[in-house]
Amino acid sequence: MWLPRDASELEAAVERRQLEETPSFDAKEALPPSTKNIRLAIDICAMTPEGGQLLFGVAEDGQKRPTVLKPIELVGVRERIDQVAQTSIAEPPFIQVAAYPLDDDPAMGYALVTVPQSARSPHQVTVGKEFRYYGRGETGNRILTEGEVARLYARRERWDVDALAVLQEVIAVAPFTPADDPGHLHAFARAVVPDRAIWERGTAEGRDQLLLRMRSAAASAPPRTGYDPAIGGIGPNWRRRGADAWTLDSNADSPKYAIRVDVNVDGRGSLFCGRAADMAQPNYTPNDGPELVLIEVVVAGNLAAFLALMGEYYGSASYVGMVDIGAAVTGIQGALSLHRRNRFGRGQYDAPNFSRTARVPATRLRNEPEVVTLELIRDLMDASAGDGYDPFA
Repeated sequence: MWLPRDASELEAAVERRQLEETPSFDAKEALPPSTKNIRLAIDICAMTPEGGQLLFGVAEDGQKRPTVLKPIELVGVRERIDQVAQTSIAEPPFIQVAAYPLDDDPAMGYALVTVPQSARSPHQVTVGKEFRYYGRGETGNRILTEGEVARLYARRERWDVDALAVLQEVIAVAPFTPADDPGHLHAFARAVVPDRAIWERGTAEGRDQLLLRMRSAAASAPPRTGYDPAIGGIGPNWRRRGADAWTLDSNADSPKYAIRVDVNVDGRGSLFCGRAADMAQPNYTPNDGPELVLIEVVVAGNLAAFLALMGEYYGSASYVGMVDIGAAVTGIQGALSLHRRNRFGRGQYDAPNFSRTARVPATRLRNEPEVVTLELIRDLMDASAGDGYDPFA
């Protein structure tokens, strides 16, 4: 997907005649009037089967090429487009709306609607008693045939992944097992729409550059210091694993300080991290022997770092679709919270494992990995360290 940085870059592409209307790109002079929201709903819906973009503020010339700049008023545009997508299409697709204000008049500019290929396609236009399914052809929008709708429903079933089953697979192939040492963190991220071209797009500026950016993104995720092991503490020693995967590994001999990140060319990634829990001497009764302690900051810090790394991968490939993510902490039956143990008392975690999954936009992993991390492990933090505990604070 084309994601210009600002209005100047967008205008330069138009003036150089680099834009061309295709089944995945449609430029329009302006949004339809509010009384014709059905047209906007159809335009969005038609892009969902294969993905595409709608650019508002660029008109066609005499040869029907998008070469004429016609900035639109931006006030309320993003809200209106989002509202139409949410209320006029079933089920509402995920879209991303970006506004590009002019430098000399921020009230005017351009709006780019990015519609990722939807794993939930086909979507139905429901406004104006339409109740039809749309796709794109060479010359514009078209109504999908009954056979095309049936094939899209079949594709939806193929792509509807059981995220908990994926998480169990990640645990099963981990380099160490709970028998080796207690307290392991496992996680995964995978593009909902399978796409082997993700790696190709992400490495357009060079493979080593992408690997370096991914490792740097992990090192920059909060909290940046204060816990061990940490993905950010591993040198940029990526190694190739087979034809389709790259691994960032601490090469630790014991599970306690082991970290391994695997990234696949089709947009999948997984994490193993030891020392989510560790044996420690009691604070007040040292003669009782060591006890298992859940180290919340190791869990939160490395999960945020992993999500940031994957967010950089998706962002470099301009993948803006949905991503399935999951995290599990195994071998923590009876673990005491490190946070509560040091401050408020001795509550124990009364279950052997913790696991959660979610589906989020890829852009959130890059822009707010710590927020997504807390959403994923909120229940674990509350049960262990107490309601409202923030390991990033």
